[in-house]
Amino acid sequence: MTNSTTITPPLIMGHRGFKENETPENSLLAFKKAYQTGSVDIIETDVQLTSDGEVIICHDGTTGRMYSKDLIISQTSLEDITSDTVHIREHPTLKILTLKQLLQWMISLDDSNSSKLKLLLDIKFTLDKIVLIKIYRTMMDLKPNREYWTSRIMFGIWNLDWFEFGYKSNIFNQFDVVNITLNMSTPIQIINYVQQERNNNPHSSCKLFGVSIHFASTWTDVFQKQLLPLLLANNIKLILWTVNELKYIDYYVPKSVIYAICTDKPLTFHNILLKKEAINLTEIKPWRYFDFKLNFIYWIYWFLTNYIFTDFGTKTLISFRGNNVSILSLFIAFCKAVHFL
Repeated sequence: MTNSTTITPPLIMGHRGFKENETPENSLLAFKKAYQTGSVDIIETDVQLTSDGEVIICHDGTTGRMYSKDLIISQTSLEDITSDTVHIREHPTLKILTLKQLLQWMISLDDSNSSKLKLLLDIKFTLDKIVLIKIYRTMMDLKPNREYWTSRIMFGIWNLDWFEFGYKSNIFNQFDVVNITLNMSTPIQIINYVQQERNNNPHSSCKLFGVSIHFASTWTDVFQKQLLPLLLANNIKLILWTVNELKYIDYYVPKSVIYAICTDKPLTFHNILLKKEAINLTEIKPWRYFDFKLNFIYWIYWFLTNYIFTDFGTKTLISFRGNNVSILSLFIAFCKAVHFL
């Protein structure tokens, strides 16, 4: 067996920056801790659009879970949402960041050894695609150097139509683009799209850098027999989220195959992976049949893979106010209600 110490362990992606020690997510404090602790290789964060079309940093479409006021971001202006009355609870000095402020902070690190620190922007499919144009313009306004940003920014998109739009509008050219997904069929569709584009134009820059999936998805037959071989054959990186216990990545996929793990506990995992001589990165452990938590997670994702993200799940149940309601649309609405999406 290959000596694990000769294999590079997964990179660490800080989920919404840095959440350990009760650090508020997606705040400037979280991003500073991710950098200052040296525990994070890639910062993962989320963008939203205000009513006047400004890009801000927030996971949810509303502010009530984290902030002092409960506002619907898409119905609130930048001036109102960044006012002094809107701040993180118990942290009156921490207000909602704009994308511009976050990128300015990254630029301020240029004089330090931060050139390897990257930022993955999770761009939800519930937004308008114009957000891609606004993100790109914000970067160029701050520093009109595409090469500068391609070495620092990664785009995270959920659907094929967003991937296609990003390339046809020339925004994604030379950037690392990651498909974030719960659905195994979406990355397969994107890989097929890339292959078709390259067949039509051998000089096409269209490429998929990575696929970011929930760790439990790797335990399914669909992943192991269909998606994983495609990733390996096309040199597409595998990113797993949200990994907060080491045992979550012990099964079916050797850690040596994983490019990065997205975690709420970057400092904890940084310290674990520093001691990689104690971890066999090529080993696949036997499934823990008597671990209730693992089996509960597995069966949830088995159901998602086999029912929700299939023709059965997308079949229209009823039409309501001009909208087709399916099991999948109800599932997405539930995920948004519990702040999962």
